[in-house]
Amino acid sequence: MFFGKGGLLQTLFLPGYANAGADTSYQVVPSLAAEDVEVVVPSMETIQRFAPKVWMVEGPVVSFYGFPYPTRMVVIQLTDGSAWIWSPIALTEELASYIVKIVGPVKYIVSPNYLHWLFLKEWQEKFPEAKVFASPGLAKRKVAQDVNFFADLTSDARFEFSSDIDHIIFEGGVMDEVVFFHKSSRTVIFCDLIQRHFEDDQVGWKGWLMRSDGLVGPMGSTPKEWSFVFWLHGLLPKARLTLNVILEEWKPEGMIIAHGEVAPSGACVIIENSLSWIPKDTSKSCWCCSPKTSHEAT
Repeated sequence: MFFGKGGLLQTLFLPGYANAGADTSYQVVPSLAAEDVEVVVPSMETIQRFAPKVWMVEGPVVSFYGFPYPTRMVVIQLTDGSAWIWSPIALTEELASYIVKIVGPVKYIVSPNYLHWLFLKEWQEKFPEAKVFASPGLAKRKVAQDVNFFADLTSDARFEFSSDIDHIIFEGGVMDEVVFFHKSSRTVIFCDLIQRHFEDDQVGWKGWLMRSDGLVGPMGSTPKEWSFVFWLHGLLPKARLTLNVILEEWKPEGMIIAHGEVAPSGACVIIENSLSWIPKDTSKSCWCCSPKTSHEAT
């Protein structure tokens, strides 16, 4: 009742993830404020070059159990000239043609966690030769049964794209999340583990809940129940080891996230601050007392 999927604490402290294990989740909605407006499909204005060989594409807002979530896709041009797609958004012919023309043929499509499945099928139908990779647990969900997955993403596996893009998995908690790192541009890609929703988009009681959950603004973090479950299940030491790989081995410069403000530079400081609930000394960890961030320290 309290800690399970759809439990009381999940509803209160994890507004974007209430009933995360259910098969009915996303619905496309027109916008944050307007009513009776057609869904805005991706246009050329929504495609932004983030770094060399890395593009972001802003998609429509989706309703996740009543909470508006913007969608964002990442496209990376690999060394062989093909396109690698992360968390695909709603497909349009214009967008598909643009990617093939500017980036290259779509060769790989990846899901970063088991909540990001909504548009996989239509992209696979458009690019049947592309290999689609499932995040941990996604292939078992009923909503993804129509997707023909090439393989599951696991921590120790290496794939054809691994020479260009590394990956690591934050295991446990509410769900597993795959974090990716584009080596040549030093860009790290998080999905839902770090959320920094824009202030102006958060209105009314839903906005208040999102702020209370620490998901809004430059200091946005991880949904509270998600971080709490890491502590509850004794997963903080493993989470710290994973975070150390990102900060000490990858040493990213830029950061892209699925929901909210991205960072073209200073990624390591932002990540350390946003994930400060993962203490450096996990033997003295306390879920409710995160260490001071560099902005707070005196």
